[in-house]
Parts: sequence; structure tokens; C-alpha cells
Amino acid sequence: MKNKLMMSMGIFLLIAGLVVGGMNFVGAAQPVQADTTITNQSTISTTGNYTAKVEPDIAYISVGVQTFAKNPADAQKENAQKMDNVHNSLGSLEVQEKDIKTVNYSIYPRYEWNNIETTNERGQIERKNERVLVGYEVNNMIRITIRDLDKVGSIIDMTVSKGINQANAISFDISDEKRDEVYLEALKKAVENAKSKAEAIASVYDVTLKNPISIVEGGSYIPSPIKYRGMAEAQMERADVATKTPIAAGEMEIRANVNVVYGY
Repeated sequence: MKNKLMMSMGIFLLIAGLVVGGMNFVGAAQPVQADTTITNQSTISTTGNYTAKVEPDIAYISVGVQTFAKNPADAQKENAQKMDNVHNSLGSLEVQEKDIKTVNYSIYPRYEWNNIETTNERGQIERKNERVLVGYEVNNMIRITIRDLDKVGSIIDMTVSKGINQANAISFDISDEKRDEVYLEALKKAVENAKSKAEAIASVYDVTLKNPISIVEGGSYIPSPIKYRGMAEAQMERADVATKTPIAAGEMEIRANVNVVYGY
């Protein structure tokens, strides 16, 4: 009986030892996850930029009709007739209705100050200013989008001949399609500029550049429309001149910037 008990205990201890050993074996067989983060990466950081010059391909002209009459209805009627003539003539120059936008329409009473002299009971002259309503002023301002710059001068001349007597400005801009096209090209050149700088730095220390670690678009400069105030006003003074008004659009600049980090 004693021998059987000792044998049973021995078997139990043997099994327990195998289980513990097996557990240790399984634990040792688990894969080790290595930390692949590079803490001492050598880098070269450069900034690239490029400026592209582009000619505008779109123009805006703000012009208007101002009329005056003692009766507001008469001022409105005259204004509408002149503006209708302008619209019809713009159509003959292939300017679409979608490119003609009313930006201001207003009716204001016009007053004048009269100096009135009266004699009081003492025979003294008294003077006072009195505001008098003399009529009504109607203003109708439109903004014309011109997509063919060769027609800018002709459109200015035509609008003046048809009754336009107000002008705020002529401005030149770039269409969205052309803006995107030019900017993307400038962005590529900016990246090439950053790479050239990094290669120049690497050559000094005789190191070999690796692929970029990061490339960040560092911002851009998109110009506002070029405005030429006073040009249209000057044209009104020479409305009787037969030659077409000369208009020069000039050039605009679009700039792109990038920040590039290279490893080596």
C-alpha cells in the first residue's frame, strides 16, 4: 500500500514537472516584436520655391449708368433705356448674359442747399440755408466678365457710346483652370528646387541621399486681380476718338513652396 502511494506521488510530480516545463517552452517560443523606430536618423531639410509668370486670360469691367430727373419714374425710364442698349450691344460682341451681373442699383433723392435772405421786423437781414429737393438720381452698375482679352478695348468704347457714364475699374485675373494648371507646374518646380539644394548640401559632406522622409506643401501665393482704376474714366473723356482703346493686361505671378526632409 505504501509503495503504491509513493508511486502515485512520483507520477504526479513527473506530470507537474512536464506541465511547468511545457509552459516555459511555450513562453520562450513567442516572437519578440522589435522596435523599428529610428531614433538617430540623419536628415537634411530644405525648402524649395518657384515663381511662375503667367498672362491673365480674363478681365472684369465695372461700368454703370447714372441718370437724373425731377420725377423718379423719368430717371428710371431713361436709365433702363440706356442699360438695355448696353446689354444688346454686349450681345453683339458675343458677351453672354451669364457674364453680365448687376452689382448695384439705387435711387436717391438729390438735394441742394439754397441761401435764403429775409428781413425781420427790425429791418435786419437774416440769412439761412434751406435744403430743397431738386430731383432723383438712379444708378445702375454692372460687372462684365470678358473671356477674350482682345475685346476689352472694343467693349469699353461701345459701353461709353451707348450711355455708360460711370466706371469703377478694369481688372485682370486668371481663370480657375489656368490657375490650377500653372500652380501645379510651379509646385513641381519647387520640389525640384528643394531636391537640388539637398543634393548640393549632401555633396559637401560626401553623403548619399535616400528617399524623402516627408514632403510638405509649404503654402502658395495666388495674386489678386490686377486693378487699373482710372483707365475707364479716362476713356470717357475721349469717347469721340475713333481708335480702339489700348489695354495691356501685364503679367501675374504664382508662387509655390515646399518643405522636404531627406534621410542619408
